[in-house]
Amino acid sequence: MAGTTVASHFLGGDYKMKYTGLVALSLFALVFMSALKRPFVNRWFASLAQQYRVHHLMALAVAAITLLHVILQFAALPREDWGIYLALGEISVSTAWLALVLLLLGVVSSLFPFRRYNLWYALHLVLVPAFVLAAWHAFLMTERNTTITYVTLMICLCTAGALFMLWLEKRKSGATTCTVESVRNASAGITELHLSLPKGAAHAGFKAGSVLYLRFEAPGFSHMWHPFSVASCASEPDLRLLIKGFGADTKKVAELQYGDKVYVRGPYRELTPDFARPQVWVAGGVGIAAFAGFWACRRDAETPAVEIWHFVRNEAETITAEALGLSHGASNRKQMHTVVDQTDNFTALHDLVQQLPSPDRTQFIISGPPAFMRAVRRKFRRDGVKRSQIHTEEFTPW
Repeated sequence: MAGTTVASHFLGGDYKMKYTGLVALSLFALVFMSALKRPFVNRWFASLAQQYRVHHLMALAVAAITLLHVILQFAALPREDWGIYLALGEISVSTAWLALVLLLLGVVSSLFPFRRYNLWYALHLVLVPAFVLAAWHAFLMTERNTTITYVTLMICLCTAGALFMLWLEKRKSGATTCTVESVRNASAGITELHLSLPKGAAHAGFKAGSVLYLRFEAPGFSHMWHPFSVASCASEPDLRLLIKGFGADTKKVAELQYGDKVYVRGPYRELTPDFARPQVWVAGGVGIAAFAGFWACRRDAETPAVEIWHFVRNEAETITAEALGLSHGASNRKQMHTVVDQTDNFTALHDLVQQLPSPDRTQFIISGPPAFMRAVRRKFRRDGVKRSQIHTEEFTPW
């Protein structure tokens, strides 16, 4: 076996070293599984945001346990013998260090937003060779017994899962083929897209607030999948979405023509308001989309008090309640406030909690850019709202 000096030390060493490595590899396997946007995975979680939050936390745990594994390796030897871990000519050593570098690169890069999604995605993909190298290192460093059988199984399972995930990103298998019914400008930079479902498809399955992944097939669009919240109610004839022009594809949505194909993957579960309790919904920009569907579906007069606070950067981005289809039903129980705020001080929310009739029973839901949601959450926490009362509706749980 290659790397006999390191291997002989490892095989005869502390079991903490072996088990930390094995635990890290096992969690690494689950990281790939939890990244799959498939119903059989999503049903285990309350929402897609929760699924990805667990995915991210497990990736951080893999990095932390792997670093602990390395520290234990060095701690088990006198300092004068540390050179055996720097003998990069041994394959067991070189695979370990390369796997660690790629793992840290993939995990750290996923913590930061990139203007170019393709760059972020490419850096994220280094986790695939990181896992393969880590598994090969484990194969070289473990006894030839049931442990190596387990490690080999993990290699096969995770490599297959990773490749399956990458394949699904480019394929449209399992997706619903919809066609563009109409496109209209909702406000500056926000397009309202109406899609017609194929004959026989169940509109009821696309619940308000659930997440869909869309792939546009019109000329000039990439074949990337993009997440959006359903802004329509099942009683509406079309599937309706509000799309903010952030990237190359979303900026071109307004150019779609009647009859253009759009592939839809999902829906994936997201948070549903508890309408037995009063509601306060705070949206930043296009984050209003999920709330539009929630509100449009509540037509009964017994709906509890619902307040929407929609924060935008300038007047041109404002969207009226009528434009969102929110003006019907028990309007005296539903109020929409549009606030133009460029400071992120949220002065409009300063006395909101104190003025609520039953603040301890109220459910607070926040939707919008990650920084916006963090700031609003901190604001409500400072005002005395319990953590369990605050929920976020998000695509990027970091």
